[in-house]
Amino acid sequence: MIALLINGGNAQQLQICYKNVGSTMIQQPEKIDCQIPKASTIQPVEVNLYVKRRVPAEVEAIKCSAKMETKCKTTLFYKEIDGDTYEKTLEVSPGKCRKLADQYLKDNKEHQTSEIPKIEEKFVGEKCGTATNYFLTKGKIAHTPDGHLISDLSHLHGCDNNKEACEMETQTIIWEAFDPVQLCPYVKAGSYQGLLAHPSEDEPEVAYLILDALQAAFLFSTEPMEDKWNLKLKFNFRDCQQDPKENNL
Repeated sequence: MIALLINGGNAQQLQICYKNVGSTMIQQPEKIDCQIPKASTIQPVEVNLYVKRRVPAEVEAIKCSAKMETKCKTTLFYKEIDGDTYEKTLEVSPGKCRKLADQYLKDNKEHQTSEIPKIEEKFVGEKCGTATNYFLTKGKIAHTPDGHLISDLSHLHGCDNNKEACEMETQTIIWEAFDPVQLCPYVKAGSYQGLLAHPSEDEPEVAYLILDALQAAFLFSTEPMEDKWNLKLKFNFRDCQQDPKENNL
């Protein structure tokens, strides 16, 4: 080990040099072609920035189910000697579900009717009566960015995204139509001032976009985005052009 005393004016520095220190290999960087765009090829632009939607779009939904109760009793001289009760789950049409929702769910989140089977009195023999009750629940249905339906009311396997109802064996779910803007895979995040540059006159299609406010740079794609989105997701990109405050990012 070697100690060096270095004088520098009134100050002194003591530096310790180790004798067996290993060497460090440093590779000289390769030269790169760094072309600065000409001032005439740089222009200020206003940019509307769209980002991919990650939050499912939500609408109100209602679940309807129905049960028919059949009650029978056997009488002898008007005295009940035996009785049975049977229940059966019924299908509810979307139209019937909407009618019940308009009738019972204006100010409530849940409702259940309470009809009781009415049985006519009989001197001797068996007599039956039936009553149907409906069960209604408000909830939400969400359309995910990848095109699936999810709900807090039930699973929606096999339900058609393009319809506003889904009929199942034990229940029916109806929902409001989604606004086209809600289903846009990309949503507006804001407007920014930027610089657009074309670094090469031989390749005018190559362009760079600089957004100073975001400290970000973008390279333009040669593939038309609108055509790609319409082909895959079947929507009009112009429907997505709305105020970012109304979008869920």
